[in-house]
Amino acid sequence: MKIRKRLIVFSFVFSLLFYFNVPSMGAAEVEELKRSSQVENEKKEEVNQDISLQEEAIEENTQDSSSTAEDTTEEQVEMKDEEVTPSTNNEGVSNGQSEKVSEEETTEADVPKEEQPKKEQETGVDQLPKGEKPAKDTSEIEQREKQPQKQQPLQIEGESEGQSPTEEQLVQEDQPRAKKNEDSAVKEVKTSPPYQKGDHSKEIAKFKKKLNAIGFGQIRVTEYFGSYTENRVKKFQKYYSIPVSGVVDQQTLNKIERVYSSPFQKGKQHKQTRNIKKKLNRLSYGSIYVTNYYGGYTDKVVRQFQRKNNLVVNGVVDSVTKEKLDKEFRATFQMGGRHEGIPKMKRNLKRLGFGGMRITNYYGSYTAKKVKDFQRYYGLNVTGKATMATQDKMYEVLTSNIQEGKRHKIIPTMKKKMNWLGYSYISETNYFGSYTNKMLKKFQRDHQLPVSGIAEENTLNKLDKVFNNTFQPGSRHDSVVTLKKELRKVGFGGMRVTSYYGNYTKKRVKDFQRYYGLNVTGEANYSTLSKLDNILNNPFQKGKRSKKTVSLKKKLNRIGFGYIQETSYYGSYSEKRVKELQSYYGLYVNGIVDEPTLNQINKVANSPFQKGKRHKNTVTLKKYLNNLGYGNIRVTSYFGSYTEKQLKRFQRDYKLPVNGIADQKTWSILQREAAKVKEKVTYTRYNKTLNQAVNDQMERSPQTDKYRNAPAYVYAKYVNITESGVITENGVRLRTKPNWNGKVNATVYSGTKVTILDTVNGAEYAGSKKWYKIKYKGDTLYVHYSLANPKGRVATTTVNLNVRAEASSSSHIYGTVPKGTSLNVTDKGKYWHQISYSTWRNAKRSDVKYYMNPDNNDKFQHLLLTESVGVSARELNKVLDGKGVLEGKGQAFIDAGKKHSVNEAYLISHAILETGHGASSLANGSTKVGLNNHGKPEVVNSHNRDELTNIKPVYNMFGIQAYDSCPLTCGAKHAYNQGWTTPDKAIVGGAKFIGEDYIHNAYEQNTIYKMRWNINTPWKQYATDIGWAAKQVYGIKNIYSKLNNPMMHYNIPKFI
Repeated sequence: MKIRKRLIVFSFVFSLLFYFNVPSMGAAEVEELKRSSQVENEKKEEVNQDISLQEEAIEENTQDSSSTAEDTTEEQVEMKDEEVTPSTNNEGVSNGQSEKVSEEETTEADVPKEEQPKKEQETGVDQLPKGEKPAKDTSEIEQREKQPQKQQPLQIEGESEGQSPTEEQLVQEDQPRAKKNEDSAVKEVKTSPPYQKGDHSKEIAKFKKKLNAIGFGQIRVTEYFGSYTENRVKKFQKYYSIPVSGVVDQQTLNKIERVYSSPFQKGKQHKQTRNIKKKLNRLSYGSIYVTNYYGGYTDKVVRQFQRKNNLVVNGVVDSVTKEKLDKEFRATFQMGGRHEGIPKMKRNLKRLGFGGMRITNYYGSYTAKKVKDFQRYYGLNVTGKATMATQDKMYEVLTSNIQEGKRHKIIPTMKKKMNWLGYSYISETNYFGSYTNKMLKKFQRDHQLPVSGIAEENTLNKLDKVFNNTFQPGSRHDSVVTLKKELRKVGFGGMRVTSYYGNYTKKRVKDFQRYYGLNVTGEANYSTLSKLDNILNNPFQKGKRSKKTVSLKKKLNRIGFGYIQETSYYGSYSEKRVKELQSYYGLYVNGIVDEPTLNQINKVANSPFQKGKRHKNTVTLKKYLNNLGYGNIRVTSYFGSYTEKQLKRFQRDYKLPVNGIADQKTWSILQREAAKVKEKVTYTRYNKTLNQAVNDQMERSPQTDKYRNAPAYVYAKYVNITESGVITENGVRLRTKPNWNGKVNATVYSGTKVTILDTVNGAEYAGSKKWYKIKYKGDTLYVHYSLANPKGRVATTTVNLNVRAEASSSSHIYGTVPKGTSLNVTDKGKYWHQISYSTWRNAKRSDVKYYMNPDNNDKFQHLLLTESVGVSARELNKVLDGKGVLEGKGQAFIDAGKKHSVNEAYLISHAILETGHGASSLANGSTKVGLNNHGKPEVVNSHNRDELTNIKPVYNMFGIQAYDSCPLTCGAKHAYNQGWTTPDKAIVGGAKFIGEDYIHNAYEQNTIYKMRWNINTPWKQYATDIGWAAKQVYGIKNIYSKLNNPMMHYNIPKFI
């Protein structure tokens, strides 16, 4: 009651003071005063109501303490516990406590990050007050309980008088009652909502704590639901527009939890926190650092906002606070609004070039107009209201990195464009200084843009547009004059120097772009003008000095454009020598050492083809010099002083710059002159002796047919001899009929046993029609009588047995036959039997050495098969005359050889052999192939023609995939799959196979000799016959003999 009386007296005194001291006011101020008075009256009523509730709680506790022990019930005991505690938020900070806030947080961009919240500290509700000892027995408890208790006045939010009881005091008072509760009858405890007055539950204590934390507190945290709790629940329900019942149903619990667990409170993070901070900042409630984190300073500012707007002060941006904040923000930044945040917005607009407004806190029609202009300029929704999006855009532009005092990587580009457009003499760095600001404002003024000096997006777009429209055909601008003059300086002149950008200017710009590797458009775009600037700022031009000019002059002297004094000054003589170099190498002549010129100088100066360096192509260089008579140079990859001497002789003879360096011009003339020489010899050196190479080959049992008719011997002890019909030759075909139409059932070799059944007449062979009817492996077959002996002796080996050249165990071994092999004995002996043996036998070492010696046999075995014969198609057609389908196909062989780097004569020789001089059905187009129902190729015949589709003739000139088992069918299908449907396609396509399989493999077997004798990798060879290379020469040599002055390049092995 005392509190209420004090408030009444205070209000009366305040009214008198206000009446006698307030000066005359305007209508707006009077209206504002009325609103303030109304709010104050509402606040008084709210305080009065809270005092009434406090008094009710005190009376309730007083009644509880005066009850006797006999009629005390558990319910009454619990009701006594319904005391009030200081309101705390969920971070353990009392609403009345002051909070530390950073004084340095001043602007939205410059405020330091808020500190992370400290760990929450709570006082346990079961702890005794400091210094108090627990009661010793029940009587002491009862005595203390009967003592009258001093009531503490409640502290209501907004009051300044009174002090709430501490939690320790309330816990102390709860101790005797707790003991009394243990002696009382047990009451029913609720476990689920709804909860209402009179209920007991652990859940009640939980939501009381949460109500205290979110500003509806000063409730004693017990498990009992009393009348004071009911009243606080009603206030909560009313505040959040929930049906007011005082009952904590599920809806109320959910709302309590949502507010209590809101992400918009101290210590939490949420992306929407940014917008809340922005609105508070722009409404001048603070200068909060705009992040997702809700820190102590944000909590303070939100409480300030809540207090000002008569909201529950809990520091939580709940639904009511957010609605109020949004409403105030919307109402403030629109026409008719008044607020202390409006002047700052007006100053921002003025800074961005949308000024003209009086800087007051009033948002009038002219301010709305300027906001509309801003919104229209930046493509925002045009409303005249300074919405969040509008103010965000202001902030974005105001904090741009492309304004005075800032640095940014795009600034040099912007400056260059401004310089070229006549806003000149700006230093093209990444710093935005005051002069750049001045020039940019001039540009904005010239092009009717808001004059801010900030290079925002529309200004940059306008700059790009003006720049691009200026330097293209059809335009007129003073800067075009500058462009033409500078193009003339760098060697791209010929234009009349006017402000008009015509077709010839376009052509010269294209020439410039093409030469310097730019995109060729004819428009002098940014990259073109940047390149032009770079060239003109180059230190290597007449009249300039640079330390680097000294090294440049040294290089010029070194590469033959010399006699220049090596100083840092670039004079007229240096310019003259550079122009000579540019002319010699086909560069644009401007006397400036631009990028192409410098690249050419460095390319020659750093060439690998000069004294003291090594390169694999130095070998070719030396061969050219040797072939041209600048010779006797040892052919290695090292470029020595003798090579330099001979190359200088060559350069002097051909009127080239004499520098001893094989640059591209020297190479070009060397190749041209070397090509005129029709025969040349090169060597491949091996790090082996010939004997070592022979030893390697002997390990692979090389074969020869040199001894095919010579006798062969086996040791008698290791064979068993029987008399039987026996085959006497190798490769004999046993047929199903005694003629050539009989199917070949088997192919057998000398010594094969057969049973002679009868003698019959058959087809004539070797002047006789006599055939034997025989039995072989259960089949009745036929063989001509000259190929079998009905009374032959057959020696069957009992071990793996060597076949010797003589009847001696020390003689040469022709081969080894496995155990169980049948051999035809031609002369039976006591210790050795003479036998018929195969044509191909192991070669002797002396034979192998003879064929491996590069100096023996025809030189054509060393012909380099990767180089052209160098004759016309007309010359090749002489060789192909009368060769069936190959006739007249000289150009096809030239095309094939050029495409796949294969010698044409080698291809022709191969094709003549495989096609039977151009007459085989696989090569002449008489064989056709089509696709069956499954899409697979089949050779066309009379039986399947009507069932096939896409029928085409095929050509296979090199017998590729024409296997012995299916020469025509397999070869034709492969040709069809490869698309070889014309002779030319077959020649060019087949040459790829020849090149890849035979010549251009990993072993560089690029001569016939190397195909047979692979010195470094003996296992990769194309034949076992030691005479194979010598036998292959005839066909190629014959072709060369028919050509007029063909090119012959021999590559001969050299052994150490």
